[in-house]
Amino acid sequence: MKAVLDLKAAYDRVPRDTLMQEIRKRISSNVTAMISHSLQESTFTVAGDMTKTKGYCRRGVPQGSLVWPTLFDMLMDTLADMIIGLDINDGLDNARRVNMFADDVMIFGQQQKRSSKAC
Repeated sequence: MKAVLDLKAAYDRVPRDTLMQEIRKRISSNVTAMISHSLQESTFTVAGDMTKTKGYCRRGVPQGSLVWPTLFDMLMDTLADMIIGLDINDGLDNARRVNMFADDVMIFGQQQKRSSKAC
């Protein structure tokens, strides 16, 4: 069995609170504080011909730095762990495996072999 997931715009949709929970588990508090500060709600302005609209960015991770892809991968590792740990009656023999590249996820599993005993 194989399932393929493509998480559309995953980088832009990262829940920042969930990301910070994972960062706090794995990284020292000094670095965590710096990351938290850079993830605080940011604003942007879209200017048209006659109007300006101010918006707030509450999701996603900033782009253009070397550190953010690593932190995104940290969150994706958590997703893989969750998928592997799911307790699903899916007929698989606990050999569920997850391969990931960026926001593409591939889940593999091996069906249980049923024994055919003669009566």
